[in-house]
Amino acid sequence: MNMFYPTVSMLYHNYEQMLESARKISGLGDGIVYFGHGKPKKNHIWVRRAGARRCKDS
Repeated sequence: MNMFYPTVSMLYHNYEQMLESARKISGLGDGIVYFGHGKPKKNHIWVRRAGARRCKDS
């Protein structure tokens, strides 16, 4: 997601699935990520650690 700054999705139904998707994107290697919102960005490691910035699930 790149609405405010490039990061993993702020909107998700399942936190673990969202992190797994981000890891898969990171695993694609060099390239450009074209977000649905915001400017494209070079691919990099999107998930740095297991407990990174988790919001409360509703």
